[in-house]
Amino acid sequence: MNAKNSDPKKLGWMQGFPPSNDKIISAVDGSFFKFPALRYSVCHMRQFMPTTVVQASTNDRFNFDVNLDNQIDNLTFIPLNDSKKMTWQESLDKNYTDGILILHKGKIVYENYYGELETDGCMLLCL
Repeated sequence: MNAKNSDPKKLGWMQGFPPSNDKIISAVDGSFFKFPALRYSVCHMRQFMPTTVVQASTNDRFNFDVNLDNQIDNLTFIPLNDSKKMTWQESLDKNYTDGILILHKGKIVYENYYGELETDGCMLLCL
């Protein structure tokens, strides 16, 4: 199953009330942590487990300048251990990317969200 076919919105997880049995994701049975349901659950973890909202500071906030580069999606490269070129956008699909933001010299040059991830974020992963 590829990224487009496993898009949580397309699959209709947890839609309707009550959701149909084949669209229910649960922490009790562990289905919330199995692919492709995982693509939904990481963005809705508050619905599965107790969490606490930690508000961002209202003081000393840094606002990034934005200078989006519309050509980034068309960049091509050859992935490691491969011989076939792919575009940046194809690589995001191949890696099931739900969201990405690129900063260059203090400016946001690329920002996209897919699936259940929204601009205000549902998960923060720092590498």
